[in-house]
Amino acid sequence: MGTRTCAVAFALVIAAVAPARADVPSVIYIAQSIQPGASPVDVGIVGADGTRELVLDDAPTGSWGLAAHPATGRYALTFLQLPDGDPLTISGQAVSKPSDVAVLLFGDRAHGLGVHVAGDPKCTNRKTACFQGRVRFSDDGAYVFVESQASTWTAVNRWAFGAVGKPAPIADSKTASLQVSSNGAQLAVVQPKGIAVTAWPTQPTDPRKKAVRVKAGKIVATPPLLMSDAWLIEGSLFYFRREPVEQKRGYLEAYDLARKSAHTVLELPDEFPMWRHQFLFSRERNAVIFAVDVGFERASLYEAALPGLAPRVVVADAHALLDVSADGRYALMAGYRAVAKGNTADNPEDLWIVELANGKVVKREVGVPGARVIDARFVSP
Repeated sequence: MGTRTCAVAFALVIAAVAPARADVPSVIYIAQSIQPGASPVDVGIVGADGTRELVLDDAPTGSWGLAAHPATGRYALTFLQLPDGDPLTISGQAVSKPSDVAVLLFGDRAHGLGVHVAGDPKCTNRKTACFQGRVRFSDDGAYVFVESQASTWTAVNRWAFGAVGKPAPIADSKTASLQVSSNGAQLAVVQPKGIAVTAWPTQPTDPRKKAVRVKAGKIVATPPLLMSDAWLIEGSLFYFRREPVEQKRGYLEAYDLARKSAHTVLELPDEFPMWRHQFLFSRERNAVIFAVDVGFERASLYEAALPGLAPRVVVADAHALLDVSADGRYALMAGYRAVAKGNTADNPEDLWIVELANGKVVKREVGVPGARVIDARFVSP
């Protein structure tokens, strides 16, 4: 299976079904086609006018990651080929192989994909069971940070956007996760004994200078039966935990670092619950955005404004929370086209652009059979 995409220009523009809304941000998405036989992946952009522009068409199944920088229209993708999978092909050239390192792709809305570079040198299918997943931009869009995870360690590397060269190591830890705080100044580190908080070092503006590496921090919170990442938002750690004895009850909790006390934001409705989403923060709304599932199929979107963190339902019956717009107006979700049918091959997912103030939804199709949205981000302000 190959890709029919030029490396420097988008190959195709297709009219989307959803009505156009000039004020809705553009979205970049990774979507997999679920159908008999091969299940290829498309990467595309849905514009504010409701058109789709393909970035990668009919790409192979693999491990994907995505980040976008709306102010500049830049985006970054990671791809890790499966051991028995097909290579990623760009302009007729294979850029991945099972025994090689992961691939990092740079692009922007004006020019499409421009550069691909080798990813984390430690991430190979032959030597290390490691995945490059979480990707984020620096505030100015000049750098891309990529997290690699293996069974016993997590690491973050930094690339200068669009540059061909080796990455600068930023952080590594024998831990489950590394999460940069909402103000970009600190790092929440989940360790076996609890959650640590440490400084996220100021990065040099000159890419030729060596980056400062993050050092392990002190354990500041030990939630009982922690079962998720930890997000450091405006001085509090947000996470999901279960009641540690019978484990029937689950809680989304905020631990205030200054007061050294925990506050239940929401008790999950199911017994023995699981939670697969993330906490996002909108500085413009001064609110934490999150989603809660019923049976992993029907998710309600919540907003909890600071400081009280009283949650309110924004919209129901979506599937996954993916992003919040830079101006705080919209949340980006994925949702099944026929809610009641759930995860069936003839029930594709659409992108949901949810207006946080009133719960109004604009739905966008991604244009592949039986679509499953792997990831998506707002790529314009």
